Amino acid sequence: MEKLKSVKGHGPVWVTERGSTFGYGNLVVDFQSFPHLRKTGCPVVFDATHSVQKPGALGNATGGAREMIPTLARAAATCVDGFFFEVHDCPEKAHSDGPNAMRLEQFGDLLDQLLVLWRAGRAAALQDPAGK
Repeated sequence: MEKLKSVKGHGPVWVTERGSTFGYGNLVVDFQSFPHLRKTGCPVVFDATHSVQKPGALGNATGGAREMIPTLARAAATCVDGFFFEVHDCPEKAHSDGPNAMRLEQFGDLLDQLLVLWRAGRAAALQDPAGK
């Protein structure tokens, strides 16, 4: 991290959890990584849609489990600074990442839920700064 930050003219550095693959066609998010990422001193972002990818699941393309996006996002909401989402009005017609894209009509409700959880996480961190 220090090497990256030492580069002249670099912009802000954010760290992202996107899931890891273990060779069985499924990305897995290790929620223990969030406190470790926080120790970098950089904002922590959760890529909620990449984390539900299923590499090679469609044979010649990546599949996904979009129904899991809200569950994983809500689980991460109290310990991240932000999110990344692929959102599309018709994921079946998306040029890329369709199987793991959030449906646009469902996105607003999820954002409302995440904001409540995110605020609760910030309040808890203020109560116990060491637990951040």
